[in-house]
Amino acid sequence: MKFVEFCEQGRIRSFLESFPAVWERITDNPPREGIAPTQEFVSRQAAYALQAAAFQELVASQLQMAGIRGVWLGGLSLSRLLFGDIRRREFEGLKVLVSPLDVEATERILKELGFSHEDGEFGSGQQAAKLRWGYFQVWSHQSGLKLTLHWRLFSHWIGSDWLPFEEIWERSRELDWEGLSDWRTLGPADTLLYLGLRAFESGWCRLQHSLDLAVALERLEFTWDEVMELAGPRAGMMERSVELVVRLLGVPHPQRMTYHYSDHEQALEAWSELAESGERPRQRLVAPEYWSCDPSQALRRRLLALTAPEFDDIREWRLPPAFLFLYPILKGIRLLLGAFHRRGPRSDSQHRP
Repeated sequence: MKFVEFCEQGRIRSFLESFPAVWERITDNPPREGIAPTQEFVSRQAAYALQAAAFQELVASQLQMAGIRGVWLGGLSLSRLLFGDIRRREFEGLKVLVSPLDVEATERILKELGFSHEDGEFGSGQQAAKLRWGYFQVWSHQSGLKLTLHWRLFSHWIGSDWLPFEEIWERSRELDWEGLSDWRTLGPADTLLYLGLRAFESGWCRLQHSLDLAVALERLEFTWDEVMELAGPRAGMMERSVELVVRLLGVPHPQRMTYHYSDHEQALEAWSELAESGERPRQRLVAPEYWSCDPSQALRRRLLALTAPEFDDIREWRLPPAFLFLYPILKGIRLLLGAFHRRGPRSDSQHRP
């Protein structure tokens, strides 16, 4: 049952029982036995979900006491939202989105609760750069549970400056579960946007991302016009993301959707090209065809993405707050030097007799 083992490793085992028709579409030889999760698997998944719920309750209560608003992403929220049960969808760790203004206060709370991270201590300038160009940080608890602290939904390669936290909070919805305090997660349109652009940002390397989006398209109540409006300059990318799932998994497509792939084969080829690369596409994400704005704005956004410092850059360059503007300049210089060195050997070989 290597297929089932593969699905469990990819955290999509529960889909085997819930969506057998999907498996028949994505594999030529779907397993006929062992599809129903074993009691051991169900018990283990439920135990992990309850442990995560206890930690979410603890962190959420401390954030609330400090007056910090949190929007919980993925994890328990997606399981409750898409399947009606916090124990149904496999996940690893918790994710919470807070306002950039509340990041430092949230970090102090996480430390008090026994969470830590491996990124080292930042100076004030590095901290400011992290908040400006970063979008998340992973924290670990001694129990083994991980919590990802977000202050933006996406990295600078996707961009999310048009999605301020205040508006996300206003559109968020409340979820409940017996024994837990009510918590907030993304609204339906934001959830679709998050799932669709997240899949593209990761390079479609995880099948769970495709399946999450497929289930969301079928089960959430939304209007496609609202999703496109929220997607802003990334509307074209969002359309492609949804179309890939529609064509490859056979889920119903939203009305008035623009198509970018001629048929199933072309969609499969596009998906495979991204998924089989095994790494995040990054610079491919800023290609002209993925922007839905005028050329000058697309060029500006592309330059901003290319020159935004990565986390390792910020850790390496310890600049004071007054010189925050130097981070993109240093990143641009590094890119130019890298391009020069890559071109150098080819130029020399062309002049050899």
